[in-house]
Amino acid sequence: MRAKTTFIRDMQPGHFISDVFVLAEARQAQGKNGPFWGLKLQDSSGSLEAKVFSPLSQQYPELSAGNIVMAEGAVQLFRDQPQIIIERLEILACEPDETLLRGLIPCS
Repeated sequence: MRAKTTFIRDMQPGHFISDVFVLAEARQAQGKNGPFWGLKLQDSSGSLEAKVFSPLSQQYPELSAGNIVMAEGAVQLFRDQPQIIIERLEILACEPDETLLRGLIPCS
């Protein structure tokens, strides 16, 4: 598995991201255009809200806090707060190596 290169602390509206994160939260909700996932992505630098809208959201019947995912999407502002609109999401089944874990887990 590759080393983490994109950190939440560095994300700005207009950036396109493609990197590995931990799901700190995962909740399903119903919007006016269909079901969506409200996620909180986390890495060692912090956390950030993310959304997976329909129809893509329907490809993920279950997402859980603690899942390690590869997420791709655009950083946008919503109510003056940055969030990621996810265009591609992959749940990683393999165990992350030590280098990647250092990029995902906050240091105390």
